[in-house]
Amino acid sequence: MVVLTIGLLAVAFACAVVDARTGRIPNALTMPAIGVVAIVAMFQPAVGASAALCAAVYAVAFVCGACGGGDVKLAAVVGGAVGNPAAILLVVVGAAVLSLIAAAARRRRTTVHGPAMVGAAAAVLAAAMI
Repeated sequence: MVVLTIGLLAVAFACAVVDARTGRIPNALTMPAIGVVAIVAMFQPAVGASAALCAAVYAVAFVCGACGGGDVKLAAVVGGAVGNPAAILLVVVGAAVLSLIAAAARRRRTTVHGPAMVGAAAAVLAAAMI
């Protein structure tokens, strides 16, 4: 499970870097990672539940125009990395807070969300290790 978490976080981090630079999250990174999450979910249902729950929250935000489709796919990867459905609320709220802070610091109404989502997931995983 640790190897899966590290691998998915590496992909998520790469997505966050690309998102910060370009405002886009590449399918070439997210789609294979989602495939890995789906395979692992067959043996670890909590991974699938976490990925689905996190992606569902962002899917609602996407429908409302609050985020992009790349954020929804990245959420599935991040949810799979976290692997604990109970911790997803912390990731989502933490990501929202980090995005608000980033937008306020830059004095903009909008900001890319991928880096905040990955940062929140990394913080939740780090806290779980303590």
